[in-house]
Amino acid sequence: MNPIISKIDKQVLELATPRQREVLGEVVACQSIPRAAESMGIAPSTVHSCIHAAITRAAKKGYSPEQGLNSVYPEGFNMEKVTIHERNGVVTETWARMHADKEKSLEMLRLAISAICEDVQPMAATTPEHTRYCNEDLMVNIPVGDAHIGMLAWGEECGTDYDLKIAESIHCRAVDMLIAQAPPAKYCTIIDLGDWMHSDNLLGVTTRGGNVLDMDGRWHKVLRTAIRIVVYYITQCLKKFDQVIFRPEVGNHNDSSAIATQEWLSILYQDEPRVTIGNTAGNVFFWQHGLCYFGSHHGHEIKFDKLPDIMAAEVMDNHLQTKFRKFYCGHIHHKTIRNTDFNTCEVQTYRTLCPKDAYSSSRGYHAPRDITAETWHKRYGQIGTVNVTIPMLEDCDG
Repeated sequence: MNPIISKIDKQVLELATPRQREVLGEVVACQSIPRAAESMGIAPSTVHSCIHAAITRAAKKGYSPEQGLNSVYPEGFNMEKVTIHERNGVVTETWARMHADKEKSLEMLRLAISAICEDVQPMAATTPEHTRYCNEDLMVNIPVGDAHIGMLAWGEECGTDYDLKIAESIHCRAVDMLIAQAPPAKYCTIIDLGDWMHSDNLLGVTTRGGNVLDMDGRWHKVLRTAIRIVVYYITQCLKKFDQVIFRPEVGNHNDSSAIATQEWLSILYQDEPRVTIGNTAGNVFFWQHGLCYFGSHHGHEIKFDKLPDIMAAEVMDNHLQTKFRKFYCGHIHHKTIRNTDFNTCEVQTYRTLCPKDAYSSSRGYHAPRDITAETWHKRYGQIGTVNVTIPMLEDCDG
């Protein structure tokens, strides 16, 4: 008998997927991989792969007798690291460490968001405050670089003070100044390029790396401020533009809260026909204006040089007629432009309005701080850009 067949026991079968359980059950019944493959009409290599996948799946859940692991982890957790001591070929001691199952955590998060949003009352539809001319040929895109709402910076250490009050003031005044300079376009897209919130949890650490962050106050307070700023952006844009899209991208600092923002905003504005919330699942978002086609991604998971390929596939798969294509990205807090005037599309990363934190200051990072509004014509492409910088806001204060 093939040694691998002996590894298929009751626990492995229970932890397997339905398809794996079906294949493994046939292998146990036949006591032969070739006979099981012939019986099911599949290749022996497929059966081998299925067995290995089921054994690996069980190990991730904490069950691997060969390594001395016989206790299945609780629901929502997977294997992270195992330290094994052997003596004369025999396992004498085993230390296992588990971590939260990301897929299960995401599923639980979506269920929690749905439950929370059940009591959210949608906002009533609005009408323009006054009759005005809006150019149907124009769309204004406002990419908001990593806002890091909730970050705390001490001026003596970082060069500039930053807290919740300062962040809210900067963003609200900046979007007002941008809108005042923008043309009367019919359409406006606000792209939160990710990391809208500095931390994603009550602990004030990054969810992925566990890095400790400098936070201003409790997370509940941070969340309230972040929500107020989002609503302010949308409300102010509705005063000038007829149709507004808002897309919150998932960043490395706010995996969960970005998804939560997408879902509660979609409920909050479900009765407002002038607002569209980009709550498409995934870490890439697309939208179109005539011959202009746009994508957005934070920049922490897909390398920038891969984004043109994704754009090409999107355009070809959907048989889109486009002439001007651009990907909006954040993450690095610097302005960079790639693939200008050639190749599939332009990829640009954007600056942020937030200053350096202690980590960035200690490593000598520096970048100007600003926010941009771009005007796009549906036939001619980008025809205008306006910027608002921190010195401009400071001069207005004076």
